[in-house]
Amino acid sequence: AERAARPPADEAGRGAVAGRRVLVVEDNAVNRELAVTFLRRWGCAVDTAEDGLAAVEKAAARPYDLILMDLQMPQMSGIDATSRIRRNLRGPNARTLIIAFTATNPEDNLADVDAAGFDDYIAKPIDPDKLRATLERALAKMMPPARTRAG
Repeated sequence: AERAARPPADEAGRGAVAGRRVLVVEDNAVNRELAVTFLRRWGCAVDTAEDGLAAVEKAAARPYDLILMDLQMPQMSGIDATSRIRRNLRGPNARTLIIAFTATNPEDNLADVDAAGFDDYIAKPIDPDKLRATLERALAKMMPPARTRAG
């Protein structure tokens, strides 16, 4: 009965996820493409970055409603990238929701994740139902979509 009450994971245009601008930061091409596929299916506008350095540059250039950030990447880790995005108080994403993507136990990095300013985490491999539920819950509390605010 509960399953019938919520929209299927592939249904676009419903809930808080649709119409949101999302930055997916993931060095693994398969994981990145999976996240992008689900997010676009759900009605999101998606940008991508392959490492933390590129994420910091993109986050400084335009507002996002949500950033999905891998923790372990070349060039700059997700923890360092998130910390830089948060410290750029004049940047468009200083208060944007940032969710960690992690293949490791997030409890192992909890102090670093909290200190960097992550809002939540999602374990890999990506489970579309868990991803959508986490995003819906978090985004329902947020501002209107970024495209209606600026940029």
